[in-house]
Amino acid sequence: MKITDIEPLESFFAELKELKDINLEDNEIASLPKDMSTMFPHVENLNIDGMDWADDDDFMNIVASVKTIPNLKSLYIKVSDQERIHSML
Repeated sequence: MKITDIEPLESFFAELKELKDINLEDNEIASLPKDMSTMFPHVENLNIDGMDWADDDDFMNIVASVKTIPNLKSLYIKVSDQERIHSML
C-alpha cells in the first residue's frame, strides 16, 4: 500500500515517542505538512527518497517542511540538480 498524504496520520506519529527512523521512500506523497515538529518530534532519520515534486516550488516547500523536524540528523532524498542541493543546506 502506498501512502499519498501523511497529515491524517499526525496524531498517530506524534504518539510514537521512540520513533527515530521513518522510511517513506517510493510512496506517492506529493507534499508534506508545513510544520512537522509535532508530527515527528523525536525523528532523527527521514527517508523521502522517491517523492514526486512537480516543480521548484514544490521542492522548496518540502525542504521547508523537513527543516521543521527538531531532531533530524539524516535526510535521504534524491536530488539531481546542484542548485536544489545548495538550497537545502
